[in-house]
Amino acid sequence: MARRHRGDSNGSDGQPCHCQDCLKQNPDGVLVPHSILTEHRHRERLRTNLLARIDRSQSASSGKAKETAESNTDAHSLQPHPSEDPPLFSSVTSSISTEATDSWLGCIVSEVSMRLQTLCDCETHLVFINTPSPSLSFVFPDSASPVKVNTGDFALQTKKITNFRLLDAEARFCHLLQMIETLPVEQRSFGEVDVKEELLEALNKIHCIKERQWTLQAYPDGRQGSTVDNGLHFSQRRTTDATPTLLAALIMYIKNRSSTRSMRVNLALLRCILKGFAKKHGVESPAPVLIPKDIHTIVAHFNLDPTLHVSILCPRCYALYPLTEEALGKAEKAHQAHAPLPVCEERSSPDSPLCGATLWRSFKSGKHSLPLLAPIRKQVFQDLKSWIGRLLAIPGIEDIHL
Repeated sequence: MARRHRGDSNGSDGQPCHCQDCLKQNPDGVLVPHSILTEHRHRERLRTNLLARIDRSQSASSGKAKETAESNTDAHSLQPHPSEDPPLFSSVTSSISTEATDSWLGCIVSEVSMRLQTLCDCETHLVFINTPSPSLSFVFPDSASPVKVNTGDFALQTKKITNFRLLDAEARFCHLLQMIETLPVEQRSFGEVDVKEELLEALNKIHCIKERQWTLQAYPDGRQGSTVDNGLHFSQRRTTDATPTLLAALIMYIKNRSSTRSMRVNLALLRCILKGFAKKHGVESPAPVLIPKDIHTIVAHFNLDPTLHVSILCPRCYALYPLTEEALGKAEKAHQAHAPLPVCEERSSPDSPLCGATLWRSFKSGKHSLPLLAPIRKQVFQDLKSWIGRLLAIPGIEDIHL
């Protein structure tokens, strides 16, 4: 069954986002996929909570400073200083500013780590503005020049859904970097972490992903010919507070054979448990946010499923057609216009008539659901290089003598 992309629900390319960053680009909001919309909403909640905490701290400290100033005035009424602030008020204000900055920098470090986790080991086929070619080698941006978002010969197409997550992360990192550069140098660190260097390293990882995708598309068979890249299976994954919970969810889904629908309930329950635990102990943990709603997101993150190539199979002559977004969109437009669905255009010989077999069917997943389209038959191939790469990554494979 042809699956719809989440960003294409309700016949549109996304949902309107009205966060502060999107409103700067467009006063009416920006259309983004559901996954990006969720991240923007989480970022707005963090920003609102931080501002509220700063306001409460300033109000409480202002009250303490006022009481201290009044007591000092009563004790030293003969020596008033109306033109100067009390030293205590200056120190309290400085401590509030430092505390707010540290809290904000901590949120930035957590957000950078969370976004990088969704980008590491990315197997998404990025779509560049220029077609990757061996005649044009990928060039990393100059570190001495100002940071710019998605520019140059290696920019990505902004309207492709497969590019949304990477482009959103790159734009967010550049925006945070510009904000960090407005702070004094001594206030750009969170503990032992230099936040500016952390953002520059995150942007460099994004460019490394672009470079890898550009090279793979420019050299489909590798620079030295046909090669197998199994580095994906040896990469060290980041561990977070949510990692044990994600592994527990995988055990329930794979070993206990829980259904996808029941796993949505289990994941929601796990998020509620972690939120309640954090609230009870008065700590702020990003773990509940890192737990997705769909179990397939966790499976994809740990790269458990094989790499498959799906094609449309003609039920009459068994001709193969690529199952792409363009083919699905063409069939949906014909179905909405009540026109005949696409048919097989294969000929057994140059003089033979077209096959003419219908390739698509319409169905409903529920009693009151909208009709969906899916190929009548599909042919699924497992990627040979991916299978060999996973095979060669098995521990002890070098000791096997055939």
